[in-house]
Amino acid sequence: MLAATPLFGVAPASAASERPAGLMSAGYSALRDGDRNGALALFERAAQTGSADAQWLLGQLLASGRLGAAEPSAARQWLQRAAEQGHVGAQADLGALLLSDSGDASDPAAAARWLREAALRGDARARYELGQLLETGFGVDQDVIAARRWYEQAAEQGELDAIHRLGVMSSDGIGSEVNPVMAASWLRQAAERGHPDAQLRMGSLREKGSGVRKDLARAAQWYRLAALQNVAWAQYHLAALLEAGSGVEQDLVGAFTWYLLAKRNADEKSGPWKVDERLERLRSTLAPDEIGAATERADAFRPNAG
Repeated sequence: MLAATPLFGVAPASAASERPAGLMSAGYSALRDGDRNGALALFERAAQTGSADAQWLLGQLLASGRLGAAEPSAARQWLQRAAEQGHVGAQADLGALLLSDSGDASDPAAAARWLREAALRGDARARYELGQLLETGFGVDQDVIAARRWYEQAAEQGELDAIHRLGVMSSDGIGSEVNPVMAASWLRQAAERGHPDAQLRMGSLREKGSGVRKDLARAAQWYRLAALQNVAWAQYHLAALLEAGSGVEQDLVGAFTWYLLAKRNADEKSGPWKVDERLERLRSTLAPDEIGAATERADAFRPNAG
């Protein structure tokens, strides 16, 4: 007896379900239902078909720990299989994984090779990450000029961290002469898109009048945006403007609140370092109930996500 032939050449459901796309779809369903073991088995079956997309996906899931505990070594194996097939996303993710400190997955030199592959094929994030390696000399010979070129290519694609980094390089004279106007142009782009360090730097540029017109009110606005994202130096500078009433209405309680938050976020190496003396100065001025109100505000503070 002849087997029934599906109309219009449509494969039976059982055959379709063994295709990578069907297996991945079933894996997602199992994951949504909380069946991680079942999801892992389905994603592995999909990857074992040789599908680069499935191998890339499995590598991502294993690296992120969405299927249980993160497994960087297993993730590396699957990402490498996809990367060797020319999968750009897998090349970029493999490069990023190899930069991590996750046990034997760390390999900066190999990371640079895979990131270069992805960067040459147009991956914006890989271009930024490769720029980072070249700028710092991590895993490759240091070359800040080449780093800048990769940042520029990534920035043209809208890569936020690359835009920010170009602003920093222009501001600090890394790979080029100091150019405050160019720095302000790049940093403004990143700041307007929510990059916290760019917002901090824009506040500083506005406060100093470097590359832009001096404007303490605008400086306070940029500092506030970064301070709301828990940037300690932005909290400190905003507090200083509030304490002095520079560009904003004087608000000593608000200043104490932001100084207190800056102190809580301070780092021994990067500061800010003079928070304690600023707090002590305000303690001698504010009433106990004002200090209590400021402390309550600081305790209730929850940073923005960006």
